[in-house]
Amino acid sequence: MLLEQAVDKAILDMPDEFVIKGFLKEHQAEVRDMCITEFNEIETMQMFKKEGKEDHLISQVCRKLRKGKDVKQIADELEEDENRVKVICDAAKEFAPDYDENKVIGAISQNALGM
Repeated sequence: MLLEQAVDKAILDMPDEFVIKGFLKEHQAEVRDMCITEFNEIETMQMFKKEGKEDHLISQVCRKLRKGKDVKQIADELEEDENRVKVICDAAKEFAPDYDENKVIGAISQNALGM
């Protein structure tokens, strides 16, 4: 069931003795839109949280590259998958020797978007 349908069904299935039912039915379209917006905000916040973790990992990898560490050492120290660390290291090579974290994050983001 789609979210819109679920909101409509919840309002219709609400017991008649619930005082708020009349209000919700009268403003059903607005209630539906608010629920969808709230649902999308939760998904968006989860996406930002995931991106933040990825950016943090990229920053950590860049710091370790500045110290001359290789892919295996970095993966071991960060307890991350070696292939994942290699992808970051490969993207970071372009920005050696300073490994500017923001530039590496930008490059990886562009690659992920297929640009």
